[in-house]
Amino acid sequence: MGNKNSKTPVWLKSMTIIIVVLSLIIIGTLVFLSAEAPVQVSKMWQEELKTKVEKPVVQPKKKKSSKVKIEPESEEAKVLIEEPEEGVSKEMRDIKLKEAYLLSQLTSARGDSAYLNIDMREQVLTLNIKGVEVHRVKFSEYKMSKFFNSLPFSTLYSYLSNPIIFSNYEATITKEKLVEKIAPKNEDEAEEFVMPDTSKVDPVYVTMVGKLGFEIELKQSELPASEKEKELIEAFDKKENKENITQILNCVKKFEALPFTPKLTLYVPKRDGEIIYKAIPYRVSVNLLLK
Repeated sequence: MGNKNSKTPVWLKSMTIIIVVLSLIIIGTLVFLSAEAPVQVSKMWQEELKTKVEKPVVQPKKKKSSKVKIEPESEEAKVLIEEPEEGVSKEMRDIKLKEAYLLSQLTSARGDSAYLNIDMREQVLTLNIKGVEVHRVKFSEYKMSKFFNSLPFSTLYSYLSNPIIFSNYEATITKEKLVEKIAPKNEDEAEEFVMPDTSKVDPVYVTMVGKLGFEIELKQSELPASEKEKELIEAFDKKENKENITQILNCVKKFEALPFTPKLTLYVPKRDGEIIYKAIPYRVSVNLLLK
């Protein structure tokens, strides 16, 4: 009798099998769509940044000069100078990425607005105006999508050889404008005068969205100093997570590639992050040097 009562009903076994199969299908779908997302974004970048590489013009031979003329000796160097492409050595890749970084800086320096330089090799973030560095931040920690390593080098070079424009922001702090206040002339005006609270420092979490959806995040390297600061950071993260979950569900319903965002996160001192965010214009150009 005891053995008969302990038997699992057939319908329950069937339901269990159906649930397991559906779970495996859903997991497999999510894995496929998540793997497909970077591929789709990479194709979109390549299409947007497609450029025709002109063949170098052959110059007529000149008379020998005493000046030293440096020419690429290897076939790899010649190919890379004509058309940066995958399959090159790390040394030549580093040289061309540095060249792209310098070209991008030259473009930014011609403007009148403040701009940012991010050197991932030295792990330095600088605020610049007209080619002059006005503020420097050393970051010891960062996170970066591996997406850039998967791009064809010609696409990556094209993207980084021009300033990356960022014009959309989400932040825990506000970009306050400078307000000029006249000092009180008498006691009556002094009573109405309210001194700003300089001790109040909100947590610094900034997300900047740039060209082709590339995001740069500035996050404070310090731990939350109070419960209120911790709550503000959690609220900021929850809002971002909620938006991501909504996008994922919509993509699964339509059987589309999951949303994928190439992202760079820099952890900087709170005070430096606040200074930089409030100093940059609403449409800022960023020059990036990759490792």
